[in-house]
Amino acid sequence: MSWQNSRRDRDRRSSRRRARERQEAAAAAKAKAASEAKAAETSRREGVLANVDKSTVSGRIQAQGGAAGFDDARTQDLIKGAQFGESVLGPDGLGRMGVDPAQAAIEAQAKELSQGYSSAESLARQEKGMEGIQGTTQAQSRAAQAQMARSGVKGQAAGFNLAQISASGVQARGNLERDLMIENRAAQEREV
Repeated sequence: MSWQNSRRDRDRRSSRRRARERQEAAAAAKAKAASEAKAAETSRREGVLANVDKSTVSGRIQAQGGAAGFDDARTQDLIKGAQFGESVLGPDGLGRMGVDPAQAAIEAQAKELSQGYSSAESLARQEKGMEGIQGTTQAQSRAAQAQMARSGVKGQAAGFNLAQISASGVQARGNLERDLMIENRAAQEREV
C-alpha cells in the first residue's frame, strides 16, 4: 500500500509540475505576443508619421502631435475633425481663408508692444529719472551745507548729515530702477 501512495504522490507532483510549466509557457507566450504587438504598433505609427501629408491640416496636426498624438484622445479628435472637414470642403478647403495682411500687421504691432519699452525708451526714462534724483540730492546737499555753515556745525556731525543725504540719493536711484522695471512689466501686460 505504501508503494501505491508514494506512486500517487509522485504522479500528483509531476502533474502539478507539468501544469505549472504549461502556465509558465502560456505566460511567456502571452508576454512575447504582447511585445511583438507593441513593436508592430510602434512600427506602424512610425510609418504613419513618416508618410504624413503635411500639406493638409490633418497631416500637420498628426505631425505636430508626433508619436504621443496616437495616445492622446484630443489630438485624435482634432485629426478626425480635420479629416472630416477635408472630405467635405476638399483638400484646400480648410486652409482657404488665409491671413489678412491688415490683421497680420495688427498682430505684429501687438507683439512689438507686448515686449514693453525698447532699450532706447528705457534708457531715456532712466536718464530722466536720474537727472531728477541728482538735482534733488544736490539741492538738498547745498541747503544742508548752508544751514550747517549758519549754525556752525563742523567736522564729523556735518559729514554725517551729508552722508545721510547721499544715502537717500542712492536709495532713490534703487527705487527708480525698481519703478522702471515695474512700469515696463505693466506696459507689457497692458499691451498683451
